[in-house]
Amino acid sequence: MSQQPLINPQILYIIGAIVSLLIGVVGFFISFYFKRSIATNDKLNDAVNNLKLTVQGLHALVMSLDDKYNTSSVTCKEKHHEVNERFEKNEEKLERHDRDITRVKVKLKMED
Repeated sequence: MSQQPLINPQILYIIGAIVSLLIGVVGFFISFYFKRSIATNDKLNDAVNNLKLTVQGLHALVMSLDDKYNTSSVTCKEKHHEVNERFEKNEEKLERHDRDITRVKVKLKMED
């Protein structure tokens, strides 16, 4: 009695070919996915690098504006002090003129 194989060898060849084909298709999609992921990752890296450069440029601009503000703030404080002194002097002069005008009016009334 000779034993016959449980599965026909031709069926095994067909199953092997189908499994190989499926592995090839899955491998192709995995390869495609990784290539696409790498390309996307490269684009994102470029975008991040450009964003870093932009942030550095904006930071330098902000620092420059801050320096200009501080410089003008000091100048404004000095000018503000000078203007206040002038206002005080003018206020004193106006008070003196007001007193003088009042004296003149009183003298005119007395003469009438």
